[in-house]
Amino acid sequence: MTSAQLLLPLLTLLVAALVLPLLKPRRAAPFALAALGLAFLLWLPLTASVLHSGTVTYHLGGWPPPVGIEITADKLAVFFGGTVFLVTLPAAFGAVVDLPAAVPERALPSFWTLYLLLVFSLLGLAEAGDLFNTYVFLEISSLAACALVASVHRPANLEAAFKYLLLSTVGSGCVLMAIALLYMVTGQLNLGFLARELPYQAPLYPKIVAAAGTFLLAGLGVKAALFPLHTWLPDAHASAPAPASALLSGLVVKAYVVVLVRVVWGTLGQVFLTLLPFKTLLLVLATASIFFGSISAMAQVDLKRMLAYSTVAQMGYIFLGLAAGNVTAFTGAILHIFNHALLKGTLFLAAGTIIRRTGERHLPNLIGSGHTCPTALSAFSIAALGMVGIPATCGFTSKWLLTVGALQAGSPLLAWVVLLSSLLNAAYYLPVIILGFFGHGSTGEIRFHWDRVPAGLLLPAGFLACASIVFGLWPSLPLHLAQDIAHQFFL
Repeated sequence: MTSAQLLLPLLTLLVAALVLPLLKPRRAAPFALAALGLAFLLWLPLTASVLHSGTVTYHLGGWPPPVGIEITADKLAVFFGGTVFLVTLPAAFGAVVDLPAAVPERALPSFWTLYLLLVFSLLGLAEAGDLFNTYVFLEISSLAACALVASVHRPANLEAAFKYLLLSTVGSGCVLMAIALLYMVTGQLNLGFLARELPYQAPLYPKIVAAAGTFLLAGLGVKAALFPLHTWLPDAHASAPAPASALLSGLVVKAYVVVLVRVVWGTLGQVFLTLLPFKTLLLVLATASIFFGSISAMAQVDLKRMLAYSTVAQMGYIFLGLAAGNVTAFTGAILHIFNHALLKGTLFLAAGTIIRRTGERHLPNLIGSGHTCPTALSAFSIAALGMVGIPATCGFTSKWLLTVGALQAGSPLLAWVVLLSSLLNAAYYLPVIILGFFGHGSTGEIRFHWDRVPAGLLLPAGFLACASIVFGLWPSLPLHLAQDIAHQFFL
């Protein structure tokens, strides 16, 4: 393929997003699905080219860096891009059925516009080759995500979206300050040129570079919901429509981790890490995220808020693996980006189906819910077991790598963190499964029958649940990619 074809998936999504507001509401969903499908088909040859021939680079307008804009697709980009499509396509099919009950008909084109813009920005964050365009895609993703939360016109949604917007703006400001400081020191925005210039300039301006690192960690930490900067996430993810929650929790927070890996580990390098106790700080915050998120999830009585706090804990695993100081743990962190996206996408889509069927999201009122929607709760159960790390699910592979990596790095305490937190995961997921299937509802009877919800809601959750088992039993493809990425970026 030619390097110009690198832009085709992005252009497809952007043009479709601009056209959608002009369409009638009933045509918005089919058009958005067609655009997503076309973008996915255009992404496949790019993935094949990167896996076969290596990194693909395109200079927009023919202007080379550092003056021009550089778009780069490497293994990290196609890994995350594949994850994006694997979750967004099923979630979009679920949204076609779920949205009419939650969003006014006149607002459907706006919802799908935001949906495509969010997917566009996630792919852009994975491919941006300079700090300026990374910031542009970061802002698009933040605004689109906030607007998706507010797409349901309820006071709780508007409050959650406003809170999300405020804290996201603070995060964006921190990232922008980090970019400004790095540009002031090096005079470069292109990641490649920045990597070459920083070793010469950092010894001259160590405090400025350290300040840039602090701002970068704070800004991306807010957006990735790293403790204690996570406070916006439970309200936002719990109040959004289920398909949007699947994207927000499964993909959006991971995109900022991808940016962190590319900028810190791939560009700023060892020079940056020696000026700031970055890994130590990240380990402390990651451990706090794991335990705070897990304990908070145990305390919830709302199903979607429980899943939202679980995301805080799972993001802690990813940061823990990145900072553990071992290539095996780093591989586990990268793989967990993929695995958690599958599992959390399944959980939110299945939870949305259960809530749609029962009219309840209060956990005590969902006792016996498996009698009325066994298929949805089965998909939920598969994903929940994956979150715990049960063998034969994809979650086991990444947690195993995190544990082994911690031991190889000489940090048995970190291995115990992973193991103990997995027990905490079981403490809040297993009661939902057991009481859902074997608890007695208001009738006191156990009587299973097929879910009385549209197949369009069940199939996306079922597809992702099956995918999590497939990648649990045969993890070679994402695992090999994660290993290659770890060897590329690990310091």
